[in-house]
Amino acid sequence: MNPLVWIELTSHDLNRGKQYYQKRDYSRAIEYFSEVISFSQYKDILMVYKNIRQAYLGRGKVYRAKKLWQLAYEDFVNAIHLNPHDPIAYTETAYLYYQQRKLDSAIDYFNDAISLDPEFTRALHGLGMCYLKKGDWELALKNFTQGIKYQPQEGLAYSSRAVIYLHKKQFDAALEDLDTAIKQCSLSTYPHHIEQRRRAVAFILKKDFLKAHEELNQLIQKNPRYVSGFLLRGIAYLHQGDHAKASQDFQTAKQLTTNLIIYTKIALYHYKITRDIKELKKLAKTLALQPLKSAEEICLKSLLAFYCDEKDQVKKIVRNFFKRYLPGALSPFWQEDFIAMLLTVSGDQDLQEEFQKNKCIVQLKDQMMTIINGVENQAIKYNALLQALCQATVLGNIFYTQRNYLHRPSLQRGRLKEVATLLEYALSSETTSAIALSPKTKQAIILQMRENPNFYKNVTLQFPFIAEWVAPVVKTMHDFTPVLGRGFFGRPHSIANEMTKLSVLYPSIQTQADEEEGNIYISNLQL
Repeated sequence: MNPLVWIELTSHDLNRGKQYYQKRDYSRAIEYFSEVISFSQYKDILMVYKNIRQAYLGRGKVYRAKKLWQLAYEDFVNAIHLNPHDPIAYTETAYLYYQQRKLDSAIDYFNDAISLDPEFTRALHGLGMCYLKKGDWELALKNFTQGIKYQPQEGLAYSSRAVIYLHKKQFDAALEDLDTAIKQCSLSTYPHHIEQRRRAVAFILKKDFLKAHEELNQLIQKNPRYVSGFLLRGIAYLHQGDHAKASQDFQTAKQLTTNLIIYTKIALYHYKITRDIKELKKLAKTLALQPLKSAEEICLKSLLAFYCDEKDQVKKIVRNFFKRYLPGALSPFWQEDFIAMLLTVSGDQDLQEEFQKNKCIVQLKDQMMTIINGVENQAIKYNALLQALCQATVLGNIFYTQRNYLHRPSLQRGRLKEVATLLEYALSSETTSAIALSPKTKQAIILQMRENPNFYKNVTLQFPFIAEWVAPVVKTMHDFTPVLGRGFFGRPHSIANEMTKLSVLYPSIQTQADEEEGNIYISNLQL
């Protein structure tokens, strides 16, 4: 038979499959896509080959929409095999994992797509959404911005980037992006109620309640059954102290929603007014049976357990949270409650330290991205890395006490590398190789360990390789350790200033100055 017949037949069925997919008539769509795939024996004809590949992609998207994950995965893999150099199939597979909340797998496939086409905006946006869900704001911001660079007319990317700006409390930048998104959306059929809702969130966080009410009233007027509109307006009233109106909006939202998670959000806010624990206890029992996956769902479950005084359950849920997410994965509203809960739950010191460690990593990643991408001056870069190291590790304070390296450029370069390597080690559980520390650093560590046994314990836990060479020499003890010399201070009044700084940073410290030698001696430094 003439090859043109096979081309015409497969093209016709492919188009019909796409049309039914758009109409959400998934059964008919599968039927037509499967018909195209049945022509596989003719795939040596180029156009038939392309149509079969498109049919695998189309049918995979239908299966994904029906949540038939395995069938969708098989179709996307077949599409990849037919053309391993096309980023579209990798991107569709990534979204398959994204919908299942398997974010690490989704990230891998998005990266595969971007490696094939660095300007493929759909993959860039998807990768940004994965990092946003994980709470890694900087990587999310980077990918959204890249997507906007390559396709400035994409309103969805502006809207997603605005969420990052809300988290970072850059409200004007968020509102600007949301305005751009609304303008872009007005040129298409894409509804912009999400952008209006995010504008309302920005105004609430800015405490500009008048504008927040304007946005929310418009949304509720357009859709009198808009649950999020009543919930957010209730939150605005709650922040304003108008508990009667807040309670009324929360009650309306409860009546409108059929979603258990949304109902739980509303109930938690309403509890702040009513203090009725009975409803929360019922919800806690119901949610205990639910396999919660998202960061916000786990947060809500932990808050319910907290208010119901189930402290052991709180600790279990929160540890599950930290295995998968950073606190930045929560919405700006829930972060406040989540943090307050962590800092008060049963006085559990381990849990508080676990939270502080994760919070620190969020801040450190932010700093590291800034340092790596934007800072050229060595002294500034050293200071920034040093600050990050002090936050992340007990060892950072050793470097703080040797800041005279800033005034010696030849040593500064090596010092910068040393600090950066230690910081990378502290933030990475996968690093196994020992770090070559300079003699100056080794000497400072040994002196500090002699002075403070707790420091020895903490630093060897965080950097196990240090124990190997420091253990033989920590048995001796000096009363005072010289830590800062003339090369840094220069004048006597500078010594006094530096002693004051050290006393503020470390209240337990004892200092002794030698004006003639230009040195400060310290003891009892608790890190």
